[in-house]
Amino acid sequence: MSKRLLLRRAPISQQVVIMPRVEFDDRLLGRIHGCLAGVAVGDALGMPMAGWTPSEVRRRYGKVTTLIAPVKDHPLHGNLPLGSITDDTQLTMAIVDMILVDGAVNHRGMADRIVNWVAQNNL
Repeated sequence: MSKRLLLRRAPISQQVVIMPRVEFDDRLLGRIHGCLAGVAVGDALGMPMAGWTPSEVRRRYGKVTTLIAPVKDHPLHGNLPLGSITDDTQLTMAIVDMILVDGAVNHRGMADRIVNWVAQNNL
C-alpha cells in the first residue's frame, strides 16, 4: 500500500503575499504616483455617474469630458462636491498603506483597514 502525501492549501484568511524588496528610484516613484493619481482622477470623473448605465449618463449629462458635480438625487453621491473621490480611491490607498506598513498583502491586513475606514467614515 503506497502512502500519498496530501497537500492542503492554507485557508484564505492565512494566505499572505510577501512583497519582494524593490529599490525605489525616481522613475519608479513617478510611475507609482502617476498610477495613484490616475485612480483618483478617474474616480472623481466617474463619481457623478456611479451605478448608472451609459444610456442614463447620456440622458442626464450628454458626453462627459470634464469634472461635473453629481445631481442632488444621485443615490450614492448626491451630497458630494465637484471633484470628490469615493471609496474606490480611499480603499486603493488602504492597499498602498498595507504594502508600505505591513510589507505584505493579506486578508487580515485588508480587513483591519476596511473596519477602520468604515469607522472613520461613520458608515
